[in-house]
Amino acid sequence: MTTLSVSSLSVRYGSVVAVSDASIACPAGSVTALVGPNGAGKSSLFLGTIGAIKAVGGVIELDGEDVSALDANARTRRGLVLVPQGRQVFSHLTVRENLCVVADSMRLPQDRVEEALDRFPILRSRQNLPGGVLSGGEQQMLALARAIMGRPKVLLLDEPLLGLAPQVIEAVLQTLHELAGAGMAVVVAEPSIRLIRSQITRGYVVLRGRVVGTAGSGDELAEEYSRRMGM
Repeated sequence: MTTLSVSSLSVRYGSVVAVSDASIACPAGSVTALVGPNGAGKSSLFLGTIGAIKAVGGVIELDGEDVSALDANARTRRGLVLVPQGRQVFSHLTVRENLCVVADSMRLPQDRVEEALDRFPILRSRQNLPGGVLSGGEQQMLALARAIMGRPKVLLLDEPLLGLAPQVIEAVLQTLHELAGAGMAVVVAEPSIRLIRSQITRGYVVLRGRVVGTAGSGDELAEEYSRRMGM
């Protein structure tokens, strides 16, 4: 079943077209990749999909329901969640407080906080430290832990592996694999598929704000990306 369907989405910043007539389908239980160089429009496609910026055209469907008219908060409540670049943790709150803020805002039971800490044991060992003193990898784990506390249907991740150490990348990829295996639709935007190639179920090539190629595996996506880039 296609959990997230984006059809003919367009996004502009003033007179600048960031995304033009883009369509993607992201099934439950899959890892879908959006691959393209920096500035290709991947982040804008995500922001338009979650409603953080207003699209000038297109239809967003979640489990077959048209959510295009809903604002970002309403789409989040429906199960569409983004982990943006930059992690955006609350630097002055402890790790546990970062998780509790999300749990309180979403009216989640306290055991969701414990589940999040159990998923990333390093976070449990750091639970009383301010988010701002965590390493980049630990902050990424915290951002991911916060995002999945509400058990979303679709998880969008914008360059989640940027600047991470190899062992942290392995832990993040393992988590994404587990989430997809549990039925979540996971969508990852990266400028290169080298690190996520083995995890990809399907993917799209994004260039100059357009979806210009599709593929049914990591290997196929690598070939399509190379072809489109003229490599």
